[in-house]
Amino acid sequence: MSFISQRGKEYSETAQTLLRAAQTMHAMKAYLPPLARLLMSSLFIWDGIVQLRDPSGTAKYLANVHVPIPDVAVWISIVFHLLTGLGILEIQPRSLPALYP
Repeated sequence: MSFISQRGKEYSETAQTLLRAAQTMHAMKAYLPPLARLLMSSLFIWDGIVQLRDPSGTAKYLANVHVPIPDVAVWISIVFHLLTGLGILEIQPRSLPALYP
């Protein structure tokens, strides 16, 4: 009889451990996607800021790798990186709530 009750206690401890693990995973599901969006968007925003600080250097690099019209391409790249970074963050203007369900 003691073997069975001891076995039941082991199963109960295992169930509690699994429950704690499930609760931890549930909490992680709430925090990981925003953290991932923040990290991914920071890459784009940082690159846009770096390009914005020295657009002529970026244009020279683009000319070196044979990008057509590097002086225009650098500004397209800056706008693309900054807007993409903000888009990944999902920043929504409050003045246009009807456009964002």
